[in-house]
Amino acid sequence: AAPDALLPVADSQTGDWVARPSWLGIPDGKPTNQVTEGTVRLAVSEAGRGMKWSWFLPEETVLTGHRFLSFRYRAKGVASGGDYTLAVLGKATADGRDYAKVLLPTDLKMDGMWHVVCADLAMVSKDFPRIKGVAAQVVALAPGASLEIREIGLVSQRAPEKASAWFADAPAARQKGLEPIPLPATGRAKLAEALAAARVTDWPTGRREWHGIPFELPETSAPVPVTGVRERAETEFAVGNTCSQVFALSLVMLRGAEEEVYARNGNLTEIREIDRFRARLDYADGSSEECVPLNVTHSDFVLRDGAQVLCFFADPSKGLSRITLVDNSPGLGLTVAAVTACTGPGKVPNPDDLLPAFLQRPLQRRQLVPAVQLQENMATVHLPLGTAVLALAPLPRLVSMRNEVAEDDLLTEAQPQPLFKVRVDGEPVPPENFRLEEARTVRGQGGARTQLRYSCTEPTPLTLVMEMVPTQLSELGFRNVALVNDGDQEHRLAIEGPFVGPFKLGQEARNTYYLYPRVGACLHNRETYRRDRFGGRFPVQFMAAFNPVANSGLYLRTEAEREMRDYALGKNRDGVSFGVHYLADVPTPPGKSLRMPATCLGFSEGHWRRGMSLYRKWLASRYHLPSPRQPWFLEVFNFRQRFLHAHDPLYDQETGRYRLDEAVAEGQKQFGGIEYLHIFDWGNVPGVGRVYGRTGDHSPFDGTLKGGVPAFRKAIAGVQKQGVRAGLYIEGYLLQEKGKLGAAHGADWQIVQRNGERMYWPGSTEMMICAAVPEWRQVQASTYTTRVQELGVDGMYMDQFGFANSAKDCWSSTHGHPVPGYTVGSEYGFAQLLRQSISSVKPSVALYSEEVPCDVNSGTQDGAFSYHMKSCRQTRPLVPIHVPRFLYPGFKTFEILVCDRPTGGWTEGVKWTFFNGEGIWLEGPAATWFRPETLAAIRRCHGILREHRDAFSSPLVEPLIDTGVPGVFANAFRKGNKTVYTLYNTRHRTFRGTIKGPRRQHVLRVRDLWRNAEVTPLTDGLLSRLPVDLPPRGVGCLMVVR
Repeated sequence: AAPDALLPVADSQTGDWVARPSWLGIPDGKPTNQVTEGTVRLAVSEAGRGMKWSWFLPEETVLTGHRFLSFRYRAKGVASGGDYTLAVLGKATADGRDYAKVLLPTDLKMDGMWHVVCADLAMVSKDFPRIKGVAAQVVALAPGASLEIREIGLVSQRAPEKASAWFADAPAARQKGLEPIPLPATGRAKLAEALAAARVTDWPTGRREWHGIPFELPETSAPVPVTGVRERAETEFAVGNTCSQVFALSLVMLRGAEEEVYARNGNLTEIREIDRFRARLDYADGSSEECVPLNVTHSDFVLRDGAQVLCFFADPSKGLSRITLVDNSPGLGLTVAAVTACTGPGKVPNPDDLLPAFLQRPLQRRQLVPAVQLQENMATVHLPLGTAVLALAPLPRLVSMRNEVAEDDLLTEAQPQPLFKVRVDGEPVPPENFRLEEARTVRGQGGARTQLRYSCTEPTPLTLVMEMVPTQLSELGFRNVALVNDGDQEHRLAIEGPFVGPFKLGQEARNTYYLYPRVGACLHNRETYRRDRFGGRFPVQFMAAFNPVANSGLYLRTEAEREMRDYALGKNRDGVSFGVHYLADVPTPPGKSLRMPATCLGFSEGHWRRGMSLYRKWLASRYHLPSPRQPWFLEVFNFRQRFLHAHDPLYDQETGRYRLDEAVAEGQKQFGGIEYLHIFDWGNVPGVGRVYGRTGDHSPFDGTLKGGVPAFRKAIAGVQKQGVRAGLYIEGYLLQEKGKLGAAHGADWQIVQRNGERMYWPGSTEMMICAAVPEWRQVQASTYTTRVQELGVDGMYMDQFGFANSAKDCWSSTHGHPVPGYTVGSEYGFAQLLRQSISSVKPSVALYSEEVPCDVNSGTQDGAFSYHMKSCRQTRPLVPIHVPRFLYPGFKTFEILVCDRPTGGWTEGVKWTFFNGEGIWLEGPAATWFRPETLAAIRRCHGILREHRDAFSSPLVEPLIDTGVPGVFANAFRKGNKTVYTLYNTRHRTFRGTIKGPRRQHVLRVRDLWRNAEVTPLTDGLLSRLPVDLPPRGVGCLMVVR
């Protein structure tokens, strides 16, 4: 082993730490770095933004022989997002990578105190035996987030943490209402053993204070409550007091690899799921409740490695007997070292108490005719709910916005940028290059509209025209926006926008929320910045900001088709911003124009629903299905994927026997039944690959699958006779170059990337084919149709379709699409042809894809898999809502909670899926890929969904209706006189109480479907109140018959 060494952090200068805004997608505009007295301070100004810095060492440093990297730091306001906190930089490896992640944000404590964390260098030093420097990253959770670095060392063993550094030097004084509670002498281990396992030394004794809470610290020989790292277990401690809060000084050990459902090839760094850790509070009267404790050290409901103070919120009206900690994680070890009860008013605020009740309180519109008043180069827009003032020159720019009915000023000074931006040949045209030539109001059958015309001479003659259209709906529409090439040469033109904000709603920023309906919809009030491609990642065309307290909101919606674009939303200390980025630079000949889709900006009450409702109304006006959807597909809730050859195979290669019936029996036993069997690897040909017997290619029926088509068809028919539908997996994009088609046409059809290279699936010989190629579409259409005719299947699948991500943009000039080709457009044409071709031979076949496509593409399909709930784990919204499921309810969705890995114990994801009334995609051997509690949750949810499939497949659905209770959400599914409500408690404590129901005279019967019990509704004036009992972060379900 090499001797321990320190990197010369103390000798570095401020200028040595170089900001690298191009290294990340969300660079902060005003990052700072400073070296003072040997300490490096890296800071980011805006929440939701970040920065990476590089520091190159005076000379290369050898990593080989060093076991660990030690990092002494202090972090404050830093988010747990970002791909790393610290990385080493070195010579590029064979795959072109010139850095390696060493520390992740979740490895750090963001409490503003000095800490030392160690990282294992065993794998890093193999790829980078010598390093040139390091890179550090800060992503801001709050404005002014900072990371201070005092020491980076290369050491042979992990440095222990000194417990004495956590506490004040002097013993803590007694505080009224805070009573330390002695731990029972029945603990499973001595404190000394727990301290050694947690690598903690220098333990003080007696009364000490941390985070303002006094604790009585025991001797290290005292027994303490613990759970072991390698076990799932419970431990408890007695309280025996009436209290509002209980504080536990805890040593948390997170060891080993993360469970596969939560991360791929990663270490366990945090736990925030109630499936893995929760507490049960038992009261003297025999009642109990569950909770996820607040981590006071990290200001969040989370466990992280190291020492922390946990706060358990209790019912102060009852005597609290004991608290039981439920450790259901194989990598968690927990020690309770000291406990203090708060017998008076709470010392720590509960973040859940700040949750709003999202009440829809309609504003009384002013009685006026929407109009635009022109005066010189200004325009004042009068709408029933609000007023907007725009400066028209040199380009339209918002000067002020006011919700007149809510008496809320959104914008009190001119926004810094114009509403629209123009590009010519990829370069932005300065706004001052434009000149307002005409502004006039015209009246027609649809009301008044204001026409604007602008001219530009540099860099080429242009005319920009648009119409501003005010409406009774309190929207200001920007319509008929066009950019005319007045020059004598062709140019690539682009118009972007509108860009709105930053604007403020109400007086306090914490009361401003937003709905940004990307995959994993962002519904929250935290500061953020999001920008996503229209397609699978952002499948709809609206976003909203709202303040429930001020009852004021603003939304943006577009009425576009398949133009290449990104949607963006940001919230920071200055307010909220909306933006629409049109990405394509469109070749435009002389005299021709580029047209931009219509956009509407609307005032609203303090809710997001108005924007969504008007968008949904527009969508319905143009949403015409090319062929009828399959009603039976809407009633599929357990969607089972099985394999012929892999995992638990359903085909015996030696005997040629199919065992598809075993999948049905297993599904009934383990999952409570399945309605659909999706057969994955049927199209494999040994020595060639996945070819599916495409027209003109190898076929698995030519020897791989014995008995050919007849035997496979018979096996499928056997499943169908049991009432289970069956369908086939086919790759939508990948073509095996070893096959006949790949060898003959692959290179011509292949996606060409921006750098000119042809695209392959990473590390394989499967070529990524452009979905716009006519010949490829014909091959696929013929293949799908033939398989339907031959095998009599009920459904066909297009793998990878729906995402329409930028990685599949094609830069070929020979495929017949614009350059670059936009996957939203190419996938639409591809799926449309498949739909028509399949329907010509069997109209009842369902067509589905891997992700929910964008709104304008969804009409060609019957449904899709979905990663929306999986993505909610990353975005962490207030409530896990799948917005498209409610916007086009005839489109069936199946949530993939984890792909190609065990689902394990993530029952929370199962319940999120149920809350949205969706189906679930089930993969892998049931006995080993699902924990018993997960299987039980699937069976429970499936039973309710199937019993009430008439409601859950109904088009009459409404997301997040008003419950009247902050933190308790409900979705409504209506059929006839029956309404089924799925419920979600976003709080971290059990909720027992009532929610708002229908008018009492309309309620005939209420049943708690989740608990399988009749419920007696209460009355509240004209309304009913429905009793509910919801676990923390948990779900429920009520049926109301009118």
